[in-house]
Amino acid sequence: MSGEAEPSPSLRRPCRPTRVVVALGRALVDQQSIHDHRIGIGRGSKQHLIIEDESVSRAHCEIRFEDGRPVLYDLGTSNGTTVNGRAVVTEPLHPGAEIGVGRFVVIFEPTPAQLRKLEYRVNMLSQPVADAATAYLSTEQIDDLRRSVRREREPHLLVIGHSSQRGCRYSLRHSRQTLGRDGHADISLIGVLLARRQAEIYRSEKGFVIRSLSRLRRVFVNGRPICQQALNNRDQIRIGKNNFQFFD
Repeated sequence: MSGEAEPSPSLRRPCRPTRVVVALGRALVDQQSIHDHRIGIGRGSKQHLIIEDESVSRAHCEIRFEDGRPVLYDLGTSNGTTVNGRAVVTEPLHPGAEIGVGRFVVIFEPTPAQLRKLEYRVNMLSQPVADAATAYLSTEQIDDLRRSVRREREPHLLVIGHSSQRGCRYSLRHSRQTLGRDGHADISLIGVLLARRQAEIYRSEKGFVIRSLSRLRRVFVNGRPICQQALNNRDQIRIGKNNFQFFD
């Protein structure tokens, strides 16, 4: 063995611009195409991708193209950095990787499916916060924040209408979930004339499908009665007095 140190990987600019998108839940905050061998992310004015929020450090993380391959580095931040929900210090990146930066998600080379989830655009703070102190979050606050972002971005049903549960979200992370008034149903429905297992939503190869399981009450999708139907993003479901909106 020679005992010589491994040579440092060379930083090379990628052959084409790198597309990065900043998201807050299902909102599009910013999107850029950056052609550089380093992409700095943070709220400091010298960063390539500036996120003006106090949960983000001035120099939060950096994407480096080492021998042409993208690698993410956390820059010793107060609140840490994640990749696809896992805390990291350094991590190779692949297209579609979701980088957690404070309250935000930075999507590296987003896929069409990820872009479809960003249903509206928001403008960030009107006053810059680059010189403010980073708001340190406790471990519990960071965990709660990441869970909240994950819940909003994953497939779910949102309770709408005039229900007392308006705004509640039901995750659709499992391959099959039932709706009914049975205490063992995955999603509880209100109404005495509803069956204990009124309907189910399951994941097929092409997406989510809703199927009626009882004749006591009909299941409506976008105002039309159905026996079984594939669900599209933002479809509205009504069962008795229960109203939901589906998010893919």
